[in-house]
Amino acid sequence: MLWKFKSLYIFSRNSYDPKLKAFNILYCKILIKPSKEVKTQHCNTFVPISINKTEATWNNVKRPETVV
Repeated sequence: MLWKFKSLYIFSRNSYDPKLKAFNILYCKILIKPSKEVKTQHCNTFVPISINKTEATWNNVKRPETVV
């Protein structure tokens, strides 16, 4: 799924077609919401079971946003 996202971005970046660029922006907006929800669900299950909750919270904050 990540390779589709990257290839779509590269095609839209190198293209002069406004429809392709608009589609890429829409695709990014659609993809961001589930990605953030997955990260939130993971963090919510990881922090309560950890011994050091402060460290676990900071590890989640420092972790970069990635598409799962």
